[in-house]
Order: sequence, then structure tokens, then C-alpha cells
Amino acid sequence: MNPDAGKCSFFVDRRNRFCRFSTWKDNQFCKEHLPSATRVPCPLNNRHTVDVDKLEAHLKICRARQQYDSESFDKNVNTDFNDDIVIETKPLISFGIDFIQIVINKLNKWYDDKYTPYAKSDFSLYESMKKHEAQQISLCRVLRESNLLAKECVIFEYGSGKAKLSWSIAETMDLDVAKSSTFCLIDRDSSRHKADVKIRGLSKNIHRKKMDIKDFSATNWLKSQNLQNKNIIFVGKHICGAGMCLTIKSISNLIKDGINVETVLIAQCCHHRCNWEMFVGKEEFLAEGFEQNEFEVLKLLTSWKTCGARKGKEENVNSYGLTASERSDIGFKAKYLLNYIRRIYLSKLGFSRIDLLEYVPESTSLENVALFAVK
Repeated sequence: MNPDAGKCSFFVDRRNRFCRFSTWKDNQFCKEHLPSATRVPCPLNNRHTVDVDKLEAHLKICRARQQYDSESFDKNVNTDFNDDIVIETKPLISFGIDFIQIVINKLNKWYDDKYTPYAKSDFSLYESMKKHEAQQISLCRVLRESNLLAKECVIFEYGSGKAKLSWSIAETMDLDVAKSSTFCLIDRDSSRHKADVKIRGLSKNIHRKKMDIKDFSATNWLKSQNLQNKNIIFVGKHICGAGMCLTIKSISNLIKDGINVETVLIAQCCHHRCNWEMFVGKEEFLAEGFEQNEFEVLKLLTSWKTCGARKGKEENVNSYGLTASERSDIGFKAKYLLNYIRRIYLSKLGFSRIDLLEYVPESTSLENVALFAVK
């Protein structure tokens, strides 16, 4: 029971305190934490709950309904994954140190056979810039120097957030090109201080879709806007884990539908958040001699690149018998493997040039590799 009178008695374990909302009528709980017999998850968005008696009325006004009514909504179009399946993420140690060491040895051997250095941008231009500014300008420079922003196009930014990358691209374009180009921003969450208004100052053709990438049909949206014959460019800055695989699958679906995707330039991150169910390169991964259970270990090893080496802890040896720099090196190799698989997958879609590009130095971001593909 909450000692604060009139406050909800639901105990929030992860915060180690009671809920701070007021109780609902004569109950001990707030509306959100009423017993499950009276409230159920909303079928349109399970992030909130609804009173059972008001469910039918709620479904008519729920804000999540707009995405289901959208011409671009096509449930699970970009994945074979079934929402009814629960994806479980196991801690690395649960696989056992012996098996982890076997996977690491296998990774080292593969890496020695397949590694070629990443292409690199000229880092000297970004040393004095702030982190996000440097990343945005570097990605824009790649597009500009490849002459990919010289004519009218459709820019898709998946995982757009505040859309500052699209804003930078619009500013990089010549004014007449920006004015005639179209920007489509996809993100399942809302963001404050979005750059949409600033983009609109350069191009009136801006659309934002609040939708999960897995459910967004780029084909349907392009056809609804009569844009299917335009030059299509996909961009993104730090699309996490499975989101990157969903984006690549969306590109694949467009190409299969006969729509030309001219360019892909996406900065990758958070490989540890990948999952086998949504991974686009299953066949390619297995063809490299690895197994599905090894994928589960490898994806977790990728996190060693970004958190394996910390200042002042170089001499620490963890439970795996590895120093921080050794863990960081293994994490780099695991990331390289997943990047390599994505590159192979894209190569089968008809792109003539595919680069894995270090677009900023590690001092700017440890997640500094972009996938760059051009038809």
C-alpha cells in the first residue's frame, strides 16, 4: 500500500518506488494500473491500456489508428517476422564461456580471410564540429561529391527522429533542386524540436509518417503520390539493429516491385539489437560457414566494440580472460562480419557500387560506419 494517501499503490520495480499518479475513484490504483480484469492493452498500440467497457469507443479515436488507415500501412510488409512470436534476448554469459570462445576463434579465422579496410572520408574537415553536425555534414558530402543531389529526387529517411539529416541534405542541394524534391520521413516515435519546418522552408514536398518501418510500404506510398518514377534515395543516421535490416528489406521490396532505388547511404549502429528473425542476410550468413546459434553470440559480441574499451581500465581482464582492448578488437570484427553480410545482400539487388565507409573518426562516434550503395 502506498503510504502517500490518494496515490497509486502500484510498485514500479525498475524505479524502486510507487507510481506517483492519483488513484482512480475508489480504487487503490490509477487508471493505468487498475487490475488487468478491467483494463487491457490497446490492440492498435500496446504501449497503453484501455478500460474493457470503453474499448470499442477508444478504437475509433485512438491516435494510433491513423497509421492503420494510411495508404502506406501494410502490416509486416518488410519482414517475415510474426508479431505473435516473442523474441528473447539472452545474456552473453548464458551461452557458456567454452562456446563463446569457439565462436570467437571462428570469427578470428573468418576475419583474417575476408577483411579489407573500410573506405574513409576526409576527417580533417570535421575535427572542430560537434558530434551530430559532423556526422550530418559528412553524409551530405558523400552524396554531394558523388553528384547524387544534382537533380530532383525522393529522399526517404528511415528512423528520422528530428529529421536533421534530411534538413542538412535539403540545405546541401541547389535551391531549385531542393524545391522540386520530396522528403518522406519515417519514425515510429514522436520527437520534439523537429526540423520539419526548416525543411519546409526549402521544399514544400515534405511528408512525415509515424509508423514502424516493418509496416511501411514505400511502394504504396510512392504510387499514392505518383512518385514511383523519380530518383529514389534512402538515407539514415544511426538506424539501430533490426531497424537497419527492415530498411534494407524495404529497399529490396521496392526493387522487386520494379521501382528504381538510385542510392542508399545509411549510418549503422547498435548491431547487438539485431535479431535472427528480422535479419536480412540469413542465407549469406550461413554461406559464410556460421550457424544460427552462433549469430546470437556474434551480435552480442558487437557491443564489445563500443563498451569494451574504457579509459583507465586497459589492464582489466574480465571473466572471458580478455583485456579491454582485446574485447574492443573482437567487437570490431563481429560488427565487420554483420556489415559484410549486409553488403553481400545489397550486391544481389543490382547496385554497381557498394562501400562500407568510415564517414567520421572514432573520436566523433564509435558507430562510424555507413553503408553506401549506388546503382
